[in-house]
Amino acid sequence: MKRSTLNFLIDVVMLLAMAALAGLGILMEFVLVPGRDRAAIYGRQVDLYFLGLDRHAWGDVHLGIGLALLALLGLHIVLHWGQVARIYRGLVTGRPMRWALGLLLVVLCAALLAGPSLVTPEVRDDHGPTLHSAPRRSDPAGPGRRHAGHGRGSRQHRGRW
Repeated sequence: MKRSTLNFLIDVVMLLAMAALAGLGILMEFVLVPGRDRAAIYGRQVDLYFLGLDRHAWGDVHLGIGLALLALLGLHIVLHWGQVARIYRGLVTGRPMRWALGLLLVVLCAALLAGPSLVTPEVRDDHGPTLHSAPRRSDPAGPGRRHAGHGRGSRQHRGRW
């Protein structure tokens, strides 16, 4: 396969992935509305599904497409590296400044990608005071371990119900 054909195919798949991400974001925000809005819209607490998947399952699909897009973007940059380097050298003339800005870009990207995995959220019970920090995913009793009636897609309600 010619390099130009490969570049074109990668660009088309990236465009479709971006459109899918935007469409799924709209689906999750305005169609499969968050739980806090369902009672106001439907008059009662209901579960919403599209193609057999609830909001959380579509969020998993959204994440998967986002990660695939990120991989395709990396491949796109590798295939266009010569052009990227030429443009960068033309925009930033001093070699020390190029290295400093390049390092800053790498550090910022690493922080934006890895940073969310280092966050420990607060756990609140029905708008009450903070109880404690949530367990990490690697914790065996944490969110990665499912208990009967809890977790994604659970029909049991906690708190005031």
